[in-house]
Amino acid sequence: SCPLSVFFISAVLICQDHQIATGMAATLEAAGIEVDYAEVVVAETLQPLETSPPDAPAIALVAGRLGDTRLIDNQLLPPRGAAAC
Repeated sequence: SCPLSVFFISAVLICQDHQIATGMAATLEAAGIEVDYAEVVVAETLQPLETSPPDAPAIALVAGRLGDTRLIDNQLLPPRGAAAC
């Protein structure tokens, strides 16, 4: 079984923040993980990205359950202006 951070790789390639969260959740669910949350927020404040400057560092946060085990992970994301879409 892969660690949750492996699932971030495909999601980071999507440019829109809500699409990243949706992609993370879909990827985890496809792997049989019951998702509690999948969010992309400002790394320093954990506030929604919509309320931050475009160069604010972002972090992807996920939590879910695989059987009786709760899995929690996070990953700092590259600056939003760095992705080429």
